Amino acid sequence: AKGLVYADGFDPVGGDFINMFAAARLALAGPIDAIYDPARFGAFEQTLIGPFSGVGLWVYPPPSLLFVAPCAMFGSVPGLLAWSALGLVVLDLGAWRMGFKPIEVLVLLLAPATISVLVTGQTSNFFLGLLLIALSVRDGGRPVGGVAAALLTLKPQLGFALPVIFLLRRQWTAIGIAVLVALGLAALSAMLFGVDVWRSYVGDTLSFLSAGERGNTGPFMALEPSVFMAGRILIGDTGLALIVHGIVAAATVAYAVWRQIG
Repeated sequence: AKGLVYADGFDPVGGDFINMFAAARLALAGPIDAIYDPARFGAFEQTLIGPFSGVGLWVYPPPSLLFVAPCAMFGSVPGLLAWSALGLVVLDLGAWRMGFKPIEVLVLLLAPATISVLVTGQTSNFFLGLLLIALSVRDGGRPVGGVAAALLTLKPQLGFALPVIFLLRRQWTAIGIAVLVALGLAALSAMLFGVDVWRSYVGDTLSFLSAGERGNTGPFMALEPSVFMAGRILIGDTGLALIVHGIVAAATVAYAVWRQIG
């Protein structure tokens, strides 16, 4: 799969999918401890597709390795195509279970954001589909809704308000299943990959991400469409931007609660 880097030398073909592919290879063949070591992980990626100057990083917690490992059985390009197709299928399923009309499903699948996810190899289509399933009136309070919520712990920023919504809806079955499945995945990942992989994730990757969020500049800032990053760009004060972001996040949760009560 050498040479899968665009001419600018910055981005790999398939965007961030190289992160998933590299994590899968390391999860199956090792060394496991390189997955959450940013420098070693980035160096390993370049042995797979060739040199590029972008930052390679696996940002998802260890239970994610249970699901991405099968990608290692494919080459980089077939794996990218399979992953893209899976994301669209889950997004389509979530839209149907949410009660979208056929024309609405079609608009969602053809939306610029959906296509952008395919180009950049992101996970958003897959996780948005899970979020729709977890919130749907058909599945939200049932076991499948709980499983979808548990899988969202792999990308918790997409479902941070779910616990509040589940509590307000009194969806106890979904809450119980979500907790049990999430804890089970965490325990299984520790058994298969070792406890140290969790320590490395928290101590190396999360600290690396935190430092980058607070201090990185340049093109990176445009890749983080959040209130916090907008505040950094417009205000130039990281501390103040974090406060504004917290206020907006709290207001979002309050609005979600109001909508459920109302």
